[in-house]
Amino acid sequence: MYSFDNRVLLFNEGEIPLNKIKLFTIEIPRLFFEEKGKKRISIVLTYNPPFRATRGDSYFGNILYFKLFGDVGEKEILSKYVKLDESDLENTPEELKGKEIKYFPGISTLKNSCHQKAWVEYKKRPSKIPSKISIILFSQNKWNPDEHYQQQYCISVVFEHQQVTELYNKIRESVQIRERARVR
Repeated sequence: MYSFDNRVLLFNEGEIPLNKIKLFTIEIPRLFFEEKGKKRISIVLTYNPPFRATRGDSYFGNILYFKLFGDVGEKEILSKYVKLDESDLENTPEELKGKEIKYFPGISTLKNSCHQKAWVEYKKRPSKIPSKISIILFSQNKWNPDEHYQQQYCISVVFEHQQVTELYNKIRESVQIRERARVR
């Protein structure tokens, strides 16, 4: 509904338990990076945590935030983050640092908000062209006493290209093929 030939919007509305992670992987057609023109990947995360205005350490009962990686397998990402302590989740494991895609503004600015928007802009072709990106969604409990709490969220990703007019069809094809493969 909100996609165009050169702009693709993908989103997921769901729930995530406290102190867990979710992983989303999206295949990107090579022409997104290879064609000349300004390119942008935007990510928006919104959620509605329980809050208390009187809490000094954290207004939110739990927080959500995300990280972005290029060309890393799902198993590799999950195996690295499963080993980390809760307090270390914000730090990227050493083995994944070269694959992390830095966005603006950074995590330290975004994670204190329940409406987060970040983006990566490419004015020219990057030296390493990822064939897929992975978004890790983190859920961290601050003071919520309900250990079985499921945080509702909506995360959206927009791929925009100044020139490419086939972007929507290319990404749509890869998403449909993947969905069919999951059903079987």
